[in-house]
Amino acid sequence: MGTDWEAKPIADLVEAHTAGFWGSEPAGTEGIRVLRSTNLTENGRLDYSKIVIREFPSLKVEQKRLLRGDILLERSGGGPQQPVGRVAIFDNDELFSFSNFMQRLRPTAGCDRWWLFYSLWNLHATGQTVRMQRATTGIRNLDYAEYLAYPLQVPPLPEQRKIAAILSSVDEAIEKTQAVIDQVQVVKKGLMQELLTRGLPGRHKKFKQTEIGEIPEEWQVVQLGDLIASFIDYRGRTPKKLGMEWGGTIPALSAMNVQDGRIDLSRPTKYGSAALYERWMASGPPEKGDVLLTMEAPLGNVAQIPDDRQYILSQRVLLLRPDEQRLLKSFLFWTLRADEFQSRMRSSSTGTTATGIQRKRLVKLPVALPLRGEQAKISRICDAVECGLNARQAEIIAIRHVKQALMSVLLTGELPVQPNGDTPR
Repeated sequence: MGTDWEAKPIADLVEAHTAGFWGSEPAGTEGIRVLRSTNLTENGRLDYSKIVIREFPSLKVEQKRLLRGDILLERSGGGPQQPVGRVAIFDNDELFSFSNFMQRLRPTAGCDRWWLFYSLWNLHATGQTVRMQRATTGIRNLDYAEYLAYPLQVPPLPEQRKIAAILSSVDEAIEKTQAVIDQVQVVKKGLMQELLTRGLPGRHKKFKQTEIGEIPEEWQVVQLGDLIASFIDYRGRTPKKLGMEWGGTIPALSAMNVQDGRIDLSRPTKYGSAALYERWMASGPPEKGDVLLTMEAPLGNVAQIPDDRQYILSQRVLLLRPDEQRLLKSFLFWTLRADEFQSRMRSSSTGTTATGIQRKRLVKLPVALPLRGEQAKISRICDAVECGLNARQAEIIAIRHVKQALMSVLLTGELPVQPNGDTPR
């Protein structure tokens, strides 16, 4: 840290800090656009696609108006997995205000707004705001006085601007990579639609109308249950019912772990012993490539068993093992993820707040069935597109790790910067 850096409380770095206002329900379509915590993105930008309109008294309009460069702080809300204290910078010149769960911070003239934004963003990212939060009636509130008193290491203004420029360039790389991912997602969706309803490009000349739409003449429409050799379903089973307890190294896959297209063990996961596994999985263990489907909360997530490791099948998860003489595991995986099948499944679901589907309804859902050779080729194409997407997503994760590492050394002065030159390497 340079000798000219100085520890200052956040309160000394803002010329104004104002609580938000919620207003009232507008009588018509006119009103003030209000930003809420749901508008905050994970990289500290604002998502303007989810705006609510509220009625404000005329005096409040100017009092609560946001100006470009204002920083929005989430004071209330949050949850166990998302503590309060998130921030975003307002980068718009149009008329917006902010809700009563938010606080507006306006940097002083001697404080670079982007440097302050990154400094405050880092407080939340490193968990510093966790100890400042207080829980009341299920809502987490930030101890605002403690927050304002928190000391930041403040460099001279030229260094602030250089640090902000470096971190902004990293954010730009993240945003460009995300834009590519978004484009590929659109291409993937269209490609899946084409491949899973019309087959390989140029392969089919004749098509027929069926209950699930137009498909190649050579394809069949078959009820899903007629293509499944075995369903493995342990829903409702618990260690307690078996007279045992959790504890061990074998992961128990619940609906929490079955994400769209993959198994995610970074989410809360129970683990069982070898003895529990033997008792629990009495009807047969999962095999590599078997397809998992979440039957409720959430409905319709699909993944494959990725390896030969042992897994326990737990809450709200059904395993489907197809008759591979007719249906390949990989093609089943993509068929269940297709928008058309997901829509049919939702139409057959029950429940309101937590929708689910009964197995007796699931097995009757129709699916399109190509010959096995075409199934294999379609699956390989879809796999290749998803592999490219995963690589891009891994890039974003890596860049975010770089950003966090940079913040830890730039915002503390551990890595000095030269305001009019390059950052030392």
